[in-house]
Amino acid sequence: MYPLKRYFNMNNKLLIIKAITLLYRLTTLTDKLERPIQLLIDVTNAVKTPDMDLTVDRETRMMSQLKAITIEMIYASAEASYSIHDLLQRIQIVCEPDPILFEAFRDNILLELSQEDIKKECINIISMFRRYFKEKECKEVINKYAAIAKFRPEEIGDLGKFIQQMMTDLEPYRVIGEEVKPYKISSINFDDTESVVNAFRDVQKAKMVGGSMFRTGLQKINTFLDGGIRRGETILIGALQHNNKSGFTRQLFRNVCMLNTPVVDTPGKKPAVVFNSLEDSAEVLFEKLYRVMREQETKQACTADMVRSTSPEMMAEYVIRKLRQTGWHVIIECFNPSDMTYLDLQNEILELEAKGYEVQAWFVDYLSLIPTKGCIQGPHGVDLRDLFRRMRNFTAAKKIAFITPHQLSTEAKMLVREDTMDFVKQIANGGYYSGSRQIDQEVDTEIMMHIEKFDMGSYVQSYMTFQRGKHRGGEIIPEKDKYCVYPFANIGELPDDVDGECRAVAKVGAVPKVDLGEEQAKTVTDNAFWL
Repeated sequence: MYPLKRYFNMNNKLLIIKAITLLYRLTTLTDKLERPIQLLIDVTNAVKTPDMDLTVDRETRMMSQLKAITIEMIYASAEASYSIHDLLQRIQIVCEPDPILFEAFRDNILLELSQEDIKKECINIISMFRRYFKEKECKEVINKYAAIAKFRPEEIGDLGKFIQQMMTDLEPYRVIGEEVKPYKISSINFDDTESVVNAFRDVQKAKMVGGSMFRTGLQKINTFLDGGIRRGETILIGALQHNNKSGFTRQLFRNVCMLNTPVVDTPGKKPAVVFNSLEDSAEVLFEKLYRVMREQETKQACTADMVRSTSPEMMAEYVIRKLRQTGWHVIIECFNPSDMTYLDLQNEILELEAKGYEVQAWFVDYLSLIPTKGCIQGPHGVDLRDLFRRMRNFTAAKKIAFITPHQLSTEAKMLVREDTMDFVKQIANGGYYSGSRQIDQEVDTEIMMHIEKFDMGSYVQSYMTFQRGKHRGGEIIPEKDKYCVYPFANIGELPDDVDGECRAVAKVGAVPKVDLGEEQAKTVTDNAFWL
C-alpha cells in the first residue's frame, strides 16, 4: 500500500488536472498555440505512480488513470478535438474517490471564455509548469549542498569556496516566477497600440539629454557618441597602461553627475550614479576627485599641501555640493576584487534598488580585475568575454549605462613601439584587448584613447587622441567625426568644453583656437593646422 500522505500531495493532483485542462483548452483555440509536448511529458513523469495491482488504494488508482488520460491526450493528433461532455463524464468516473477534485476541474472547464482569455489561461498554465520544475531543480541544488554540510563535512574544504560554488549553482534560480522575467528587456505587441506608442516615446527619450542620454564634458566625445552616453549601453574604454583610462573614467563620472539633470522612470525612486573602484583605495580616489574638481573650477593647481591644509569638512562639503548639484544621489564604493565575483558586484546594485534607488549610470574601474569564477571556462579569453556578456546583459535589462576601462594587449603595445601612425585609428575595431580578443563583441560602444606628445620647441605638449570603435545603435556619422584630439591643460585633466569654445584640435601638435591671441584667431580657418 502507498499511503496518500506519503505518495501524493496537492501538487501532483494540481499538475495532472492542469495538464488535462491545458490539453483541452489548446484544442479550442482558433489561432493555435504550439503544444508543449516535452513539458507535458515531464509533468506526467513528475507524477510517480506505482504499477497497478490489487494492493493499490482508490486514490492511487485515480491518479494512475488521470495520468493515463493525460498521456493519451498528449500523443493524440494535433488536430484532435474533444467533446466536453464525454471528457467530463470520464473524469467524473475516474475522480470518484475525490469529488472535490472533479468539481474544481468541471467548474473551470465549463467557463465560457473568449479566445483571448483561453490563450491567456494556456500561457499561464505553461508558465506554472515551468516555474514548478525550476523550483524543483532549485530545491535539489539546496538539498545537495545541505547534505554535504550535514553528512559529509569533510568534502567542504575551503568554506568560502564551498559557499561561492553553491551561490554560482543557485544563480539561475535567483528569480523564480512568471510575473518577473529578468531576461525580458522589453515587449511590444502590435495588437496593443499603446505599447507601440510607448516604444516610440522611448525612442524620443533616448535622443534627449537628461532623459535616457547623458552628455559628457567634451563636445567631440558627445559628437561621436551621437549625443552622449545612453542608458542601457555598455561602454568600454581601451588604452595602454598609464594612458589615463581611470582618469577619463572618473571624468565621465563627474560629467554625468554635474552636467545632467536626472529623470526617473519610476516616480518616488531616487536617481543614482554609482562609481565602484576595484583599484584605488577610498583615500586615493577621493583625493583625486577633489583635486581635479578644484583645478577644473579654479584653473589653478591643487597641490598635496593644499589638500593637507584643507579641513575634511570643507572638502566633503565641496565634493558633495558639486556632484549632487543637479539632483543625483551619488554612491562611491571601493572593493577588493580578489574576494569578489560578478555576482557580488551585481548584488550591490540589487541592494541599492531594494533601498529605493534607481541606478542609471554605473562606473567600474576596472571590471577585468574581478575573478571570472562562475563564468564559462574554456580556451584563453572565453571566461573574460563571458564576464562582459553577463554584466552587459544585467545592465541592459535594467537600463543602466555601464562604463569600464580595459587595458590593451601586448600586440597593441608592439604597434606603438613600431611608431605606428594614428595609433588609435589602427586599433579601433581590431580586438586589441588584454585577456581576450573578443570582448568587443559583447559591448555596445568602444572608445580607444592614447596619449601622444609633441615637441613645441620650448616645451613638450601632451595630447589625448580618441577614436570611436564599435557603436551599437547610434546614428551613422562621418569617419572624421569618430576621431578627435584634445590637448591637456597645464594642470589637471582634460578641461571640459561642452559649455564653451571647443578645445579639440585637428591633429597632434595643434593649438586650440580658444588659446590663440585675438589677432591670430581672426586668421584661423576650419582647416588650419592649429585647429
